[in-house]
Amino acid sequence: MKLIHSISLAIVTILAGTALAFAAPASDSAGVVHILSQKPLAGQPGTDITVLTVDYPPAGSTPPHEHPGTTYAYVLEGAVISRVGNGQPQTFAKGQM
Repeated sequence: MKLIHSISLAIVTILAGTALAFAAPASDSAGVVHILSQKPLAGQPGTDITVLTVDYPPAGSTPPHEHPGTTYAYVLEGAVISRVGNGQPQTFAKGQM
């Protein structure tokens, strides 16, 4: 993901039987991850729901990566440009997901 402005994202991810994959070393332009909640999903052994925010500096970015589960992202502030696979880049602004 690459930024137009400083942004803050709220992310909810459902992880099935994996460790949290947000512990990669941060670069100067990488976002800062704040884990708000991580709880087991009732009735789904080995599956957790994690709620977190990611704060990026102006012009910050994240290199191409994957999430080990279903992920939902909501832009709290600013705007983000995101591309999935070889698809076209899409811009998401405050209030979009």
